[in-house]
Amino acid sequence: MIIKKKFLTFLNFIIVGCFATGIDFSIYQILIDNGLNLNLSKGASYFGGLVSAYVGNTYFTFRAKNSNALKFAGVYFIGFMVNVITNFLLDSALGADTEVLILFSWIIATIGSALSNFFMLQRWVYRKDRTHE
Repeated sequence: MIIKKKFLTFLNFIIVGCFATGIDFSIYQILIDNGLNLNLSKGASYFGGLVSAYVGNTYFTFRAKNSNALKFAGVYFIGFMVNVITNFLLDSALGADTEVLILFSWIIATIGSALSNFFMLQRWVYRKDRTHE
């Protein structure tokens, strides 16, 4: 039963994450297409994804009655750093001279921050009080 519940939580996280990632990617593409620097575009797009992820994860994934926005912001700040630094390093290493390489960097950066965020949200932000289980 516990494994099934954890799997469903992770599945909900994936659903919310796909939605937030769609927002992130859309903003990223719009900003790049309008000539904004890759790194600034990534930072701005991540923030758009963060807001949608906060709402979705608080009310859908973890069904939290009380949400600690400060802890959530801390987790997503760490995820942001993982995301932007990974994106920057891959863009620099690969040259980022084609749309395919830019997309590859974006995907890898997004996966890294998503995994980081899930585990920190589950263990720190939305942790249930285990004394009542």
